[in-house]
Amino acid sequence: VSEFVRLYGGYDSQALSMGSSLIGGINLDGISPNSLTADERYQYTKLLRSIYQLLPEGSVAYQYYAHYEGVKVELKPRKNTRSHMLSQRREGFLNERKLTTGSLFHFFELPFEAALNKVSSPEFLGHLFSAPFNRNSREIVKTAFLDRSAVTVGREALENNSAQLDAELKRISALLGLVSPVNHVMSLQEKWAFFR
Repeated sequence: VSEFVRLYGGYDSQALSMGSSLIGGINLDGISPNSLTADERYQYTKLLRSIYQLLPEGSVAYQYYAHYEGVKVELKPRKNTRSHMLSQRREGFLNERKLTTGSLFHFFELPFEAALNKVSSPEFLGHLFSAPFNRNSREIVKTAFLDRSAVTVGREALENNSAQLDAELKRISALLGLVSPVNHVMSLQEKWAFFR
């Protein structure tokens, strides 16, 4: 996964990619393609297509399916001794069955008009190493570090895109609730853990 999406840092609850875009994610728990009929998969695909068509122009959508085997069941302790014993036996029985679960992850990438993290771009790094030998490269490096207005414009664009991505994720999560009532917008930490 990290070959396709390389994260640079975080802003609010969103991830900022090396390609100067914000990435948000939604986790749909308990979705397994094997449990769906062909007609249900077709309907699900149609719903996703209609959701994706509503995304802002230039957006990119990624979808990943994760299958977990050997999921451990841990039931809460109960006050009544007999009830607690039954819960313990049920927990043991379920854990012997080597249960599985699946999650479907949807990531949405909103690109910016201009590269916000241009200082870390490969093109800029090339100019940085060429600066001692090339006058044009020196000017580009100097401009990048001295241009305060570019930083201000970049911050405003970042704030606007973050707000737009938050709104899109809430809207998409609500629409995906038609398919999976157990879904949530992923935190920055969850995205970092997924893409590492």
